[in-house]
Amino acid sequence: ITRSDIAGSLENTLEVASKVEDYNILSAPRIPTYPLPDGFDESIEDYFRETARAGLKEQIGDQYELAHYEDRLEYELQLLIDKGFASYFLIVWDYIRYARENGISVGPGRGSACGSLVAYGLRITEIDPVKHDLLFERFLNPERTSLPDIDTDFSMDGRERVIRYVTGKYGEDRVAQIITFNRLSSKSVLRDCARVTGIPYAEADKVSKLVPVARGKATKLEAMISDGSPSPEFKNLYETEPKMRDLVDVSMILEGTNRNSGVHAAGVVIGAEPLNTIVPLARGKNNEVVTQYAMEELEDVGLLKMDFLGLRNLSIIDSTREYVAKKNGEQLPILQDLSFSDKRTYDLLSTGKVDGVFQLDASGGMQEIVKKLGPNSISDISSILALYRPGPLDAGLVDTFIDRKHGREPVQFEHPLLASILHETYGVLVYQEQIMQVARDLAGY
Repeated sequence: ITRSDIAGSLENTLEVASKVEDYNILSAPRIPTYPLPDGFDESIEDYFRETARAGLKEQIGDQYELAHYEDRLEYELQLLIDKGFASYFLIVWDYIRYARENGISVGPGRGSACGSLVAYGLRITEIDPVKHDLLFERFLNPERTSLPDIDTDFSMDGRERVIRYVTGKYGEDRVAQIITFNRLSSKSVLRDCARVTGIPYAEADKVSKLVPVARGKATKLEAMISDGSPSPEFKNLYETEPKMRDLVDVSMILEGTNRNSGVHAAGVVIGAEPLNTIVPLARGKNNEVVTQYAMEELEDVGLLKMDFLGLRNLSIIDSTREYVAKKNGEQLPILQDLSFSDKRTYDLLSTGKVDGVFQLDASGGMQEIVKKLGPNSISDISSILALYRPGPLDAGLVDTFIDRKHGREPVQFEHPLLASILHETYGVLVYQEQIMQVARDLAGY
């Protein structure tokens, strides 16, 4: 193949592109209709209401008659029905119910969905949002039209079983996993371009290592050659060595483009119609059907995205319970029945022994913070997990939280109205819910 052949082929792609007529693939949400059980002759909205009400009564018993439960449930139900989300919630409720009925471990809840009393009533989550002061509006803004987003944790092997169940229920042509694209970073594109331009790997690797990484992201090449470059050595090589200038110039063109594809670890889409009429499809490396649109684009074309997360920790808990039952004949309690006030658990965590503990074993930095914190409540643990983020860490809020907990720094509130909102977190703004409550109580939103 000659250079002119290649140039001609590339020009032909542009000619084909120029012949494409204007079209619009954007769409409002296309939510599949949940199939109602035989014998139920009313609407899907009625079934949604009845199921949520019955579920919440089962969850909280006599407390259901309390106004703050019943009123909130009816408020959420009406809002979800008005937005057309009854079927969405029933679909999620159904596959989580299937998992529980078939011995698949399900996490107690993840993310903002824990702020929904309807989700709690349907046992989509096991977190009582009234008891824990969680806001429904954190989960679903009444002013927005975007789809709700409910993430669910399953044991690793259980996730595949749930996907098979959903595929069987809604049809193989209407269920797919989601593609992901790995993009060329500045560091990787330098090495790849060097390989095809004849620059020795050692030289390219040396240049690539001059590119700093901040919070897991490599600095862009445009910044590397700018006047404020974080690496004067890199900038000097670019300005004084022609082959390095050529390498960087070509690399900047390709930086950020897709290098290869994979399958999203959690995302699954369920279509109201055959997916091949909405998005292009492909096969993953294990022959699974995947969308050729990444997750960010799927909502734009109206597809319903679910997050089925396979969680190793749930599988470990399952294995541990099975081992103890086999070894000692003792049936350990399930996750949801464990006490949040067990002193021995907090004493053990305070020694820094967090290996295998979900999220607390994320890094050595977290281990040290847990030791300094000395948690003695579930609130302490949830607070430190929320604070272990770049912003709060850089602002010193983790140290402030720990010092205030142990009395080394006085607990202060910038305004008296903040005391009722921030008392549990020692005057530190930790959660988005707190920010929303501050806006509501101080500014009247």
